[in-house]
Amino acid sequence: MVLMQDCHEQLLEHGRTTEGVYQTANNAVERLEADGVVTEMTRNKQNRVFRAEEIMEIVERPVRELPDPGALVDVEQAWNLPER
Repeated sequence: MVLMQDCHEQLLEHGRTTEGVYQTANNAVERLEADGVVTEMTRNKQNRVFRAEEIMEIVERPVRELPDPGALVDVEQAWNLPER
């Protein structure tokens, strides 16, 4: 699965030009699509719109149905960012 950090690092490394930014972003979206994380909704060649179904299911839930954040995140470890 594509990690957002991987995408960010690729953008920093290869995205020095407009063409580089487009190609790097396009590659990242293709990986997300191949992994089933996003689905292309528009069927356009340009100005495409993607949806991350699992994320949207959570975002669109009523607040009362959301799990307790403490059950999802180890707060002690949440701020331990990876070394750069």
